[in-house]
Amino acid sequence: MTSAKNNAAQNEVDESPVEVKYKGITYVVPPALDLPVELLETEGELDVIRLMIGDEKYAEFRATQPTLRDLKNLGELLSDAAGFGELGN
Repeated sequence: MTSAKNNAAQNEVDESPVEVKYKGITYVVPPALDLPVELLETEGELDVIRLMIGDEKYAEFRATQPTLRDLKNLGELLSDAAGFGELGN
């Protein structure tokens, strides 16, 4: 299985979305430069995650009754896939 970091590098090279899976749900992370500008205006990790995966997938994630650990893990996975490193808070 290819790691999110390897996918992020590929994302930068060919500007294609990266698919990541967490707890049975597949999330598609667009290339970093294709993410909405609104992402830079957010102050919380929840908004960053919602903007990265979209409202529909965010609702799907919330429907799993996630814990704070799940939020942290998903955030790190998405951040790695996009090539951002750690999400700010």
